[in-house]
Amino acid sequence: MNSQSKLDSITQAKELLLIGPCPFKADHLYQDALTREVPIIAVDKGLEHCPLAPVIYAIGDGDSSKLPMDHKLPCEKNQSDLNAALNLISKNTKHISLHGFLGLRRDHEWINLGEIYHFIKNSKCIAKIDQNCLIIPKGRTRLEIQGTFSLMSLYQTQLKIVGQCKYQLKDFTELSPLSSHGLSNEGSGMVEIESKEALILYFQEEVLKFPQCDL
Repeated sequence: MNSQSKLDSITQAKELLLIGPCPFKADHLYQDALTREVPIIAVDKGLEHCPLAPVIYAIGDGDSSKLPMDHKLPCEKNQSDLNAALNLISKNTKHISLHGFLGLRRDHEWINLGEIYHFIKNSKCIAKIDQNCLIIPKGRTRLEIQGTFSLMSLYQTQLKIVGQCKYQLKDFTELSPLSSHGLSNEGSGMVEIESKEALILYFQEEVLKFPQCDL
């Protein structure tokens, strides 16, 4: 399959795997995606972590890998390789799983989270990062939560939280960016979260499936 055919598969896919340069643990959703032959975007050295798969589209500037890229980026540029990879994703895509973008350099980790958050903020997509993190778009999201979870936004927002959790917000309540007010709630079943901005959710337990969103 040539690069254009692989890119066509990427832009038509409803679900994608993005694999980055950092070491990561293969979790349940990752293995399930491989079984279903979900198309993969490999970001620079992420290509070295990729398993064999029918569609792997590699993008990067080659500063951390000498393997050939389908889309070779210039080394001198005003965007990260991850940002360029996210720009390939079309409105057809509803779920993305990202692995290998956290860890190693802390500045890269924070900026990667910011890039993914801003992508979700401007799309109708849900992102899962490694085993324990979701970024959900604004609107209403229903998901099963067992155990401790925290939520945060990078923008001032208003949110409601109802359902089977210890701390509920039945009326819209202000949440400041990266506020501790979203820290350490406890879920015991189905929880519904409604927010006027995208949210980052962190869980103590592994995320086993994508939630349902009403945008």
